[in-house]
Amino acid sequence: MERESSGPPPTAVVETTLISLISLGIRVSQGIGYFPLSIVKSKNGYKFAFNRCSFPLICSFSIIACQLFLIILWYSSFVDTMVLMGLHRSTEVISFIVTGTLIAFQTVFKRVSFIFKHQLVINRWGNFITDLTRISSSDKDGNFRISIDPCAKHCEIFTRVKTSVRNTVLGSMIFILVMMSQIVGGFLLFSIPAKRPNIQTGLNMMGIIPVVSWSVMGAVNVFQSLFVTFPIQVVNACLEMIDTEMGHVCGNVEDWEENLIIAETEKTETIIDPQAVKVSPLIVVDEKKLHLCISNYHLLIKILQRYNASSANLITFEITYNSMLILTYLFIGFTWISTGEINAALSRLIPLVLCVKIIYHMGTEAGKVEINQRKILRKFCHIPRQVLSPEMRDRVSSIIHELSGDALKIEPDSFFTLNRRLMTSILSTVLTFLVVLIQFRDGERRKSD
Repeated sequence: MERESSGPPPTAVVETTLISLISLGIRVSQGIGYFPLSIVKSKNGYKFAFNRCSFPLICSFSIIACQLFLIILWYSSFVDTMVLMGLHRSTEVISFIVTGTLIAFQTVFKRVSFIFKHQLVINRWGNFITDLTRISSSDKDGNFRISIDPCAKHCEIFTRVKTSVRNTVLGSMIFILVMMSQIVGGFLLFSIPAKRPNIQTGLNMMGIIPVVSWSVMGAVNVFQSLFVTFPIQVVNACLEMIDTEMGHVCGNVEDWEENLIIAETEKTETIIDPQAVKVSPLIVVDEKKLHLCISNYHLLIKILQRYNASSANLITFEITYNSMLILTYLFIGFTWISTGEINAALSRLIPLVLCVKIIYHMGTEAGKVEINQRKILRKFCHIPRQVLSPEMRDRVSSIIHELSGDALKIEPDSFFTLNRRLMTSILSTVLTFLVVLIQFRDGERRKSD
């Protein structure tokens, strides 16, 4: 028997598919220095590799150098910047310093971390690809194939992932461009020397450059959330694939209950042996496919467990970082509104929206995991167990118990559950701290008066 060697190995096929799903996000992240890995083309497809002399790595070092220069520039013109922005009280100045420090820290820290931990990233990516390959190649008929090839059975499911990534990237880019236009336009219209004659034009420019640059540096962090949510999106796509295949275990899903009613009616009217109903030709269960659905579901559980363990610090950092930025943006925005600086307050609107967008995007994708699990549970509950073999009947009962009692969740090191409800808790906490900060600021104002 000859060995089949035609075509690339399954692992390479899955990796190429996943890279194509997030290709636009990778290109943008490489350009802003977030992703120092290169995409290398081989005879089997595409893969990630670290090259010491590559465009992504050059971009990473360039952005780090630019941020360090901005820190020096910001420090040298700090007083003029505070006067230009109308921030005088200690709570306002501290809030502005915290905002700049957070953005500068994440800009430098994330890029340096990715550079020094590139091998860890490659290893985790390799494990992710290996687990998904086991799912993709679990059925020789290609019923669980992970691909966007039009010939693939579930190509539409994974094409939706690619479309979602593309829309997220393009939407974020539009937000950032609008933000830059709004800040620069507002500066030219309202921050000219005629409005503040005591500050020269040169000092105005020295003050606005760090402000615009810091805003852009903070805004591009929205692309980093892609790499947090992408594994969750792929898992959701696989859960949808299992849910679809479960619909074919007993033929059309709509016929399951009808077949059960017919079988029960025959059993009641003819009073036949209950064992005869188990072999009724009305209901045929594909136990092989059912076995694959159960096995692949358990593989997805392992993938999520690894993801929760490996991404705990990153998710926690993103939640904390964006929550603090939301608080400072709101406080500075309300401060400017109270002083009549409406245009300056509006300049904080889009950065605020982007921070909310990051948390919302992560919570939405994580929440879909539990929703897809419930869909699969309903399919298992509708399986007519009287037509199953004793072994498979026990497996189905076990998986139903597992699905009912152990909900799939994104829980970074069990610190919290990532879903939309988390966003509600975060916003309520932020508003509480915002009220406290405003009271402190008003207290300073009354004391100075």
